[in-house]
Amino acid sequence: MIFFLKYAKINLSETDGVVENVAVSAEEWLAKNVVDKPATLIVDPPRTGLPPEALAAIVKSSVQRLIYVSCDPVTLFRDFAKFRAAGFELKKAEGFAFYPQTPHLEMMFVLGR
Repeated sequence: MIFFLKYAKINLSETDGVVENVAVSAEEWLAKNVVDKPATLIVDPPRTGLPPEALAAIVKSSVQRLIYVSCDPVTLFRDFAKFRAAGFELKKAEGFAFYPQTPHLEMMFVLGR
């Protein structure tokens, strides 16, 4: 985690404050903040998928692009079905075999509305 934050801070220094790095649960952050402008949200939930409160908060927000990283394709597709019903479209899908010779597969969906 520290490795990624180091490079996130370097990259953010070049954005003139347009980007904000938030390292809390999506439902916690969305419950306390109003997304009142087009935004990109990156979520990486546990194997169980997004909690219902987080999914509902994202759907109600003005998030225009959602990058969903998942270690469980089943919960990814379950959550995607709910996002699709709420008006999100699948823009890109990628699979990553980070753990060779195991059945584990990381997935990334880029959704937009």
